Amino acid sequence: MQRTFLDIEWYQEILKKVLEDKPKRVIDVGSNLNQYGFLFANEGIEYIGIDCCIGIECLDKGISIMQPIITDKIKFIHANYEDVADYFKDDVIISCLCIGYLIPYNKVKAKRLIVNDLKDGKPTATEISNKELEMIEVKDVKD
Repeated sequence: MQRTFLDIEWYQEILKKVLEDKPKRVIDVGSNLNQYGFLFANEGIEYIGIDCCIGIECLDKGISIMQPIITDKIKFIHANYEDVADYFKDDVIISCLCIGYLIPYNKVKAKRLIVNDLKDGKPTATEISNKELEMIEVKDVKD
């Protein structure tokens, strides 16, 4: 079976890693429509999704056809991560295919960074420490 970043298994694996520390909140960089925020909210963790795109945007009209999921435990910020990164430098940052692909690792400011990964063809999650972030060679994300 072919997997995509939209498969719930990616976020279930990230959640397992997050629960090792059980933070009060997580910040999901590249959250799309916050469709997996409920996984974290159900564990009592506040979920804040950040994305610069909201579903299918009508850029010329400034409207979006789809709206992100927002509840008392699930929030959404429509922004480029780099523009708001300083606000979340003491938080757990999670990302499924955004950090490391669209956003360079060296732009991440976080207490903990947890990203999706593949191991033996199965979804898993990997934590990248601040020390590792500093050592990752910067490469052009457009390559």
